[in-house]
Amino acid sequence: MQYSNFDDYVAALSVESPQGLVLDWWCRLEREVRMLCMRLGLKHDISAARMITSLAKSGDIDAGLGEELNSLRRRRNEIAHGLELTALTAAEAESFARRSWHIGWRLGETVNIT
Repeated sequence: MQYSNFDDYVAALSVESPQGLVLDWWCRLEREVRMLCMRLGLKHDISAARMITSLAKSGDIDAGLGEELNSLRRRRNEIAHGLELTALTAAEAESFARRSWHIGWRLGETVNIT
C-alpha cells in the first residue's frame, strides 16, 4: 500500500507491524548517525553505540541527544535480538518512529553540507 504522508504510514504500520516499524525507523536513524560521522570525518565503520559515543565526545551532539539515541538503540535491540518475545504496543511503535524522525532531522541539521 502507498502512503501519502508520514502520519498515515506510521498509523498503519504501528498497528499492522509494530516491530517492523521500529526496525525500519532504527535503520533510517542509524543511517543518519553514520552519515553525520562521515561528514564530520569521524570513524563510521563501527557500531552504532560507538558512533554515538564518538559524536557526543567530539561535542557534535549534546549528551542528552546521545542518551536519547542510545535509548532508542537499546529498545530496538531488545525487539530485534531479545531472547524473549518483547511486547510492543502500537502506541510505543508510533512513538519510536516519531522520535526517530525528529532526531533524524536534528542530526541532518547538525552540519552544513557545502
